[in-house]
Amino acid sequence: METIIILGAGGFARELYGYKSHGYFWDEEQGDKEIFMFEESERSIEPLTGVAILNTLGPFAGDQFILGTGQPALNKRFYEMASTLGLRPLHNGIVLTRNVVVTSNAKLGKGVVLNVGCCISHDCVVGDFAVISPHVVLGGGTVIGECAFLGIGVVTVPGVKIGAGAIVGAGSVVTKDIPDGETWCGVPARKMTK
Repeated sequence: METIIILGAGGFARELYGYKSHGYFWDEEQGDKEIFMFEESERSIEPLTGVAILNTLGPFAGDQFILGTGQPALNKRFYEMASTLGLRPLHNGIVLTRNVVVTSNAKLGKGVVLNVGCCISHDCVVGDFAVISPHVVLGGGTVIGECAFLGIGVVTVPGVKIGAGAIVGAGSVVTKDIPDGETWCGVPARKMTK
């Protein structure tokens, strides 16, 4: 029996586990698979009935993993750690949840998380380990940098660029380019200052 490990054990990981009965992890013809969760921290986590939470990945070399957090930097670290230990990413590490639309010529990097109800329009480029929250709409030709985070309901106009490590707050409308590492919010989105 092959094993799939969800890297993370918080809320998003539990949502992913719920997809197992809907054929997300495998086709029924591929046979049974055992699913575990992995959590490296000491934090208290509400376990799911019947799901073991691992604190090591070493014994699972050759098995598959899927990223299970909404945190770009943590997903990148988990991906690199699991790959170094010989685990293989399921679906190239890309996480597509329910009702996601990816249209023509869009390119998705490894470890990208596309949450419920996202629309990635034509010619968009989503960089490695970017996290796109529920109901985000990217206008055609939008470019999202590595490890960027877009909050719930963000909308971009066509052709904007959101830099690596940038954060865009929930409900924002992005009408101009956002530099690397900056946090923007609002309608239209503006840079947040401390």
